[in-house]
Amino acid sequence: MIPVAKAVKPRLLLPLDVEIDGALESVFEQIQSTFGRLDFVLHSIAFCPKQDFHVRVTDCSREGFARAMDISVHSFIRMARLAEPLMQAGGCLLTVSHYGGEKVLDRYNIMGPVKAALEGTVRYLAAELGPQGIRVKVPLKPSLCILTLLAQVLRSVSARAGLGRLHSWAVHRPRLTKARDRTYWRCGAAAAALITANRIRRTRNKTDAHN
Repeated sequence: MIPVAKAVKPRLLLPLDVEIDGALESVFEQIQSTFGRLDFVLHSIAFCPKQDFHVRVTDCSREGFARAMDISVHSFIRMARLAEPLMQAGGCLLTVSHYGGEKVLDRYNIMGPVKAALEGTVRYLAAELGPQGIRVKVPLKPSLCILTLLAQVLRSVSARAGLGRLHSWAVHRPRLTKARDRTYWRCGAAAAALITANRIRRTRNKTDAHN
């Protein structure tokens, strides 16, 4: 992530460990002093101790559960509290969940209930901050099966493309202005690939029918 961030050349690139007292507050203080406001925040933090992640939910320790909830869920609540004063003109708080928070997935274990708690937190934050023009959303729920399917689709589409590769989605993306639209652009590659594959399939079916 650091090489990617450096390539973008952001005005601020700050370390953050949400388990360290005052670390998150320090980040937001520097954001306020540098920019004075925020349009949106993307929370993409999740953690569970290895010894608790690889056992049944029944066998998860109290300490492991508490740590997973603190890092994965309560850190988002803290971010929302610190971001609220910087969003006087409205804004958007985004976080990343997982399909395992909605359905039982093999080997996702205690992170399923943790992600379910995150999604419940999003709903309550949205109700509380909505009147101030601050949207709170979960724009993406990746799962291993979806990522595997995406990889297969990308390989298939690339093989069928005339040049043997996919053009950058950035070339074709529309002009996006709102935070929710920018979120779609960040998550849109998957949707674009799936739509493209579907269009290729429909086009081939039509061609076969005409022939």
